[in-house]
Amino acid sequence: MLPVLRGERFAGRIEAVRRGKALEVRAFWPEAGARDTPALRRGIEEVARRLCAMNGLERVAWPE
Repeated sequence: MLPVLRGERFAGRIEAVRRGKALEVRAFWPEAGARDTPALRRGIEEVARRLCAMNGLERVAWPE
């Protein structure tokens, strides 16, 4: 599990694993009081893509 920060505040946790050439996001749990907004999801996606690039992965896969 990885922490999700928004600025200096703890916004939640994300569970992700490497599966083949993808970073598979298994779940996201927002912290109590944190809003799960499209902007927060875009931020998570952006950081996940950078993590992929640093680790030779091709894409981020989210649960259906």
